Amino acid sequence: MEDVAKCQSIYRNLLQVLQARGVPQERSAASVFLRELQHTSRCDAYHDFTRIRKAYEEHVGHDSMKRIASFDETEKDERRAEQALVHYHDFSQKSLVAALDWEGWLKFHTIDKAERTVASFTTTGSVHGGWRFARSASYNWSRNQEEQQQ
Repeated sequence: MEDVAKCQSIYRNLLQVLQARGVPQERSAASVFLRELQHTSRCDAYHDFTRIRKAYEEHVGHDSMKRIASFDETEKDERRAEQALVHYHDFSQKSLVAALDWEGWLKFHTIDKAERTVASFTTTGSVHGGWRFARSASYNWSRNQEEQQQ
């Protein structure tokens, strides 16, 4: 039972890294993801990620993966990891969600998605409100200018 909980924790951690960045934001996010992905090998009895690990290794390269695993990655290794993470983002996310237990799956599809939706609406609302305010202020300013000239 303890092993299952550890595996579920690894899957959730990987999903958080994927969702926090979407497209690489932090320089090390891709390397962190690939190092954490290697820990799924001990969970293959519950959900086999061999295919995903192999796909990332082929995309990044064996030598780069070894350096990333030992925290000795170069700038080029990091760029390769970022590209692989972008390339396999959806594939990885779908596989990780499929590996979640019912509690993790429910949390992912309700709380995690709701947080992202609220953040998106907040951003969109702020941009829209700011645009309307700027437009209104511009209109009022030009109207005041016309009144002063008369």
